[in-house]
Amino acid sequence: MISRVVLSVLLTAAACFGQAERGTFNGSITDSSGAAVAGANVKIYNMATGVELNAASTEAGVFRAPSLSPGTYRITV
Repeated sequence: MISRVVLSVLLTAAACFGQAERGTFNGSITDSSGAAVAGANVKIYNMATGVELNAASTEAGVFRAPSLSPGTYRITV
């Protein structure tokens, strides 16, 4: 009986970690003709903390910046 309670508590605690306040920027980069831009350098700057992250676009022109804390960001390509 005690092992079931311990297992239940551990499983419940593990589920709580999924409630983190994080977000993701997803985007696509195209040129003026609408063609995808591969390998573009994307800079994501957190205005409050001064932290800058870098991402690069894929062959399809898509970029992704996961696990960002809430805030105001400036994105440049």
